[in-house]
Amino acid sequence: MPYLNLNHLNVTPSRILILLLTVGFLMSGCVKRDDTPLLGRSARGNGAINSIDPMLGSLRPVGTCSDSSMAVGKIYDNPAITGIVTASFRDRVALLVSASMDPAQLGTISGAANDPTGIDFSATLKFGQDGKLISDQSTLHISIFDSVALQSSGATIPIRLDFPVADSGNFDKATGTISFLFKDRFGEINFTGTSDGSLVTGVVNFKNYQSYTGTIFNQIPAVLGAFAVRACGIFN
Repeated sequence: MPYLNLNHLNVTPSRILILLLTVGFLMSGCVKRDDTPLLGRSARGNGAINSIDPMLGSLRPVGTCSDSSMAVGKIYDNPAITGIVTASFRDRVALLVSASMDPAQLGTISGAANDPTGIDFSATLKFGQDGKLISDQSTLHISIFDSVALQSSGATIPIRLDFPVADSGNFDKATGTISFLFKDRFGEINFTGTSDGSLVTGVVNFKNYQSYTGTIFNQIPAVLGAFAVRACGIFN
């Protein structure tokens, strides 16, 4: 996967983020799966039907962006947005996927927004005139690219979490405040942030309902990371 090396540029973190989004996030997507825990490095969900790129073997993100790659968002580590989180980014990702797969199968993964490994996501959000999210017209797809995925022979197959229907959400056009929550029997993932009309940024939290072994438990909500995506990539 191509990436940008911004270490030599004298720019602030916020400008780095804007630059990353301007040139487009790394293209990735989600493969349709059954909503059951499967063997191997499978996660969960039943992906929404989008056109499949035969070269990437992944779903193209939907949205109104002129280029499909511009509709891909990033989930990354940014304490300036999330606050200080004791657990490492990899440990947080391992906890997330442990709801439906053995976290020992997770390789190394970077929390930087511009590294080859990391988390991509695409979402389609449909809000009504009242600002409430229309659940059955909203989807979320998360692709986790760890070192194992990048080392695999042939097509790069990320760990995938697909949510074909949303649980709830709100968007206040006056303030730009936005939230969207997706749930399945494994757990929930919640995005909260703001939109300035061009970018949507904020924090991702998650809560598992069970472990991959089938043990049921009530996990305290945890921070996964910060997120950023172009507004044209998620508003339907």
